[in-house]
Amino acid sequence: MEDENESPRLKCSECRKTINYGADAITTEVCVNGPRGLVTLGDRQIFCSEACLSQFYGDADLSELHSAPPRIP
Repeated sequence: MEDENESPRLKCSECRKTINYGADAITTEVCVNGPRGLVTLGDRQIFCSEACLSQFYGDADLSELHSAPPRIP
């Protein structure tokens, strides 16, 4: 059981490997650029390596990633 003060362990979105404290990680988020900077719109994905990041998005249709209409945050 996790201690209430302890942060939850992060897992890679691709390989599900636990990312240990102090280890490098890569994140991606869907955002919109607003007048005060980026505003997060979607879930954050976490990856343990560039290889997992590449595998996760490797089959994605890139045109779908840019199809959202402009928004005002």
